[in-house]
Formats: sequence, C-alpha cells, structure tokens
Amino acid sequence: MAAGGEELEFLSVEDGNTETTGLAGTIEQQNIPRVDSEPSGAASGNTTTNAVAQLFNSAAHPRIAILHVFFKILAIIVYFIPTFYTISYVKWFIPLVIMFALDFWVVKNITGRLLVGLRWWNDISDDGESEWRFESLDDPNAVNSSDYSIFLVFNV
Repeated sequence: MAAGGEELEFLSVEDGNTETTGLAGTIEQQNIPRVDSEPSGAASGNTTTNAVAQLFNSAAHPRIAILHVFFKILAIIVYFIPTFYTISYVKWFIPLVIMFALDFWVVKNITGRLLVGLRWWNDISDDGESEWRFESLDDPNAVNSSDYSIFLVFNV
C-alpha cells in the first residue's frame, strides 16, 4: 500500500499505438508526447560531433588530418599546464617550444604536402646564397575540400 491508501500499479506497455496505462491514466490523457527510442540527429545533441566525424571521414587523408589536429591540440594543452600546476617558467617553456617545433615540422613536411599540396624548402647554392623554393599543386581543384578545410581551420 502506498501513502494515501492507493495501490501502486505497474505500467503496461503494448506495441503499436495502443495506450499505455499507469497510476495517472493514459499517456494520451496526460498530453505527454511520445518519444522515439532512437533520437534524431538534431535532437540527439551530437550534431557537432557527427559533423566533425563526417568531415574527417570525408577527408582523402583522414589519419594525416588527425595528426595535424593532434599536434595543435597538444601544443595548446602544454601551453595551459602551468595554470593548473605550479611549474617553473623554464620547465614549462622548454616543452612548449618543443611542441611548437614539432607542430611546425609536421605542418611543413607532412600535412602541408599531403593535405593541400604545399611544399617549401631552402637550397644553399655552391656560392653560399640561400634560395627558397615553393611548390604547390598545378590544379588547386585537385585538393580534397575536407582536407583543405581541416588544414586551414587548424592553422589559424
């Protein structure tokens, strides 16, 4: 027996559009909308996650794109570590410079070449003069739009 002298009833659920009963009557009588068991894309709250996953899945080089993003996020995490812990400036600055150097190397040698077709280097001639060489794809439309978006958004 419940408080107030009423007996509790178990809810009974039937398939289809039949009524579901319980203590307070039917769901339709209470004006409670039915909720589907599988959430839609907009109602699930995962639309941003789905959009990011779709962007990486549609990339021509998804592993390289993830590597590109990984080094950016790693450098930012290393940058914010001193705010959470009391670390001396030198112990914080050295790993930060190493992370940014690794990020620069990855962007210059790997992700820039594979994601958007950019490459550059410095040649030293026999007489000691420095000459910068820049290469890009002849056809800019050959670059995958997802790769291009990932490269530009995470380089800003």
